Amino acid sequence: MFALVVSLVVTLVSVAYSGPVLDDILNHAAVDQSCLQRDKRLEVTQNSPIGQTFVTGPGTQQIFRITVSLDQSPEEWLSGEAVTLALWDSPAKNHRLAEFTLDNITVKNVIGENPFYLGAPAQPNTPYYFEITHNGKGDGKAFIYATSQDCYRRGHLIIGGSAQDGDLYFKVLVKRDVDHDLLMEDLFKQFDLDAPGMEKVKRCVHARDWEGAIRETVAHFDAKPLSQWHASKATPKKNPSAELRAAEKALRHIVEVEGKEFFLGERVNWWADPLPGTPGPSERLCNWGLPRIMGYAYINSGDERYARKADEFYINWMLDNPPPVRSDIDWYGVAYSGLQIARKLGPNAWYFYGELMKSPSFRVDTRMAFIYFQTQFCELLYQGIGTNGEGWGGNWGFQIYDALLENALENPEYAGWRKWADFAVGRLIALSREALCADGVLNEAAPNYHAISARRLRRLLEWSEKKKLGVPADLRETLARMYTFMAYLTQPDGRTPMFGDSDSESYCEELQQVARLLGRADLEYIATQGRKGKPPARASVAFPVSGFYIMRSTYLEQ
Repeated sequence: MFALVVSLVVTLVSVAYSGPVLDDILNHAAVDQSCLQRDKRLEVTQNSPIGQTFVTGPGTQQIFRITVSLDQSPEEWLSGEAVTLALWDSPAKNHRLAEFTLDNITVKNVIGENPFYLGAPAQPNTPYYFEITHNGKGDGKAFIYATSQDCYRRGHLIIGGSAQDGDLYFKVLVKRDVDHDLLMEDLFKQFDLDAPGMEKVKRCVHARDWEGAIRETVAHFDAKPLSQWHASKATPKKNPSAELRAAEKALRHIVEVEGKEFFLGERVNWWADPLPGTPGPSERLCNWGLPRIMGYAYINSGDERYARKADEFYINWMLDNPPPVRSDIDWYGVAYSGLQIARKLGPNAWYFYGELMKSPSFRVDTRMAFIYFQTQFCELLYQGIGTNGEGWGGNWGFQIYDALLENALENPEYAGWRKWADFAVGRLIALSREALCADGVLNEAAPNYHAISARRLRRLLEWSEKKKLGVPADLRETLARMYTFMAYLTQPDGRTPMFGDSDSESYCEELQQVARLLGRADLEYIATQGRKGKPPARASVAFPVSGFYIMRSTYLEQ
């Protein structure tokens, strides 16, 4: 088994929570101490560790995470190399408080600064020391950035046990003492308490009965007739044909990618990427794949082990990846890229929530945190995280804004639902003009991406007719051009040829649906291979702007 080297040691308590689970999640980390200058690169080895002293600020109750800046050049990180950050009471190192290890793959694939999760209980206005050591494998060294300047006045750089001028480039993120009432007030500001069905929640909030408000909010969402989880709100029962091997491995924090097993750490390292470029790790780690595996196992077995582990996975992911809009945590691409956020919204998320709904191991606090994170994901997409406010384009943009729109329309209980919906509609309409060539073909030259985008515009048109969203009249024409391309691309066997990043798909079923939506008998003819509808006026057609030329003798002979 190939092991990702990730470890966590916390003394004094078995789990580094500062209080009730929900309070801990809502108490977002903030930068407490830092030096953000760097003008030199220092060598770290097994025998010559590098560290930094610092003093916590007022109100500190937990040292949540420390980030440093390592040289992430691929040539610097050979197979087997790893660095460990240990937190100590002082440079004398009498008491180790916590440690976290990053392996060579994780260092290379985490965007920007390098985060070491610690979650260690701490005292305010107290000196501490952290030290980074190389494990001696590979070429036996790594490089870390620092400054020769006296950047941080409350501590100093230490190399090989000796104090030096200057400081490391670092950030210490902490959780501070916070008033429970303030946390709860902020939590319920994320909801429109005047929305239908929220009457009980509103009464509890006004009475400052926070436990009651949480309980009623969860009960309200659990009872919603959301279409996306109709199939998952079943009573779990043993299914002898269910494949549970992946779940059994995930119970031990092991995932399998391309036939190889990878250990993700005693506490899962959500930023790990065992095989860069493969979809496996991102599926399991970034978009809540591990709790989804557990949800499937639970609904097909009724075994509470799976539900308990799903609950643990959700909680730890939310603790370790607080939303950047609410905390000082930097944006790490694997957790908060636009497409990964979209995959944690709407049907992709609620379906698996529904599979766990009947379990007493899926705690109320976890459910409330899940619902809260849905609001934060929407706000992140609204703000365009990681895009400098410009938003996303191409097929990613269609998928992202479709997810935002659906989550907003399905959940008018969210305080921001209307602004999110209006914004998503505007972006989808803009993409229908920016991302398509004049002949109606997506400008990414991949039929699969084109179809993904067409389906999102089709949903927009359908929602517009139901919800009176006020989309422009030419949206139907745009959609007609997109599906005309998909129809002409359909081969006599009903499947599409392979161009670019595509699959050999069949569009026949959806072409029939679109034919009815748009009143296009020619699309129905192609989709049914001549059994219904009318033959197209032309057998061959050119899409000159996008560069597709499709020729056939006649449709009547097919």
